[in-house]
Amino acid sequence: MIGKIFPKISTRGFYDLKTGKTLKNISYDIYPKTSFEKISQKSEIVIMIHGLRNNKSGALAKYVIAEKRLKTLNYKYDVVGYSYDSNTAGVQYKSTALSALKVGVTIAKKNGKNLSKFIKDLKSKNLR
Repeated sequence: MIGKIFPKISTRGFYDLKTGKTLKNISYDIYPKTSFEKISQKSEIVIMIHGLRNNKSGALAKYVIAEKRLKTLNYKYDVVGYSYDSNTAGVQYKSTALSALKVGVTIAKKNGKNLSKFIKDLKSKNLR
């Protein structure tokens, strides 16, 4: 796994981690773009979404775990990561944990629209 570039959809930096306010007016970024040209030709993929309280490296670890487990089950299609701003500010402190969780949930809900846009774009092969 060392040296592998994991294909991912990302909205990192699209939202303010303290307020959940939208900072960018695009739906998503994809990395590396050349991987998605190949992925768009596949009949099936898995999109692994890491969940709340994950920074970039935590998210990557989740993708790698998912891919390894699926390979042990002889799953032959690509696993794509979906990385979003889930490491909200203040979640580690008792006094601000609830408000940080609410911001995280707000950001996660906004990402539902971004994910659906990606899926529609992938199906129509209209990736940016």
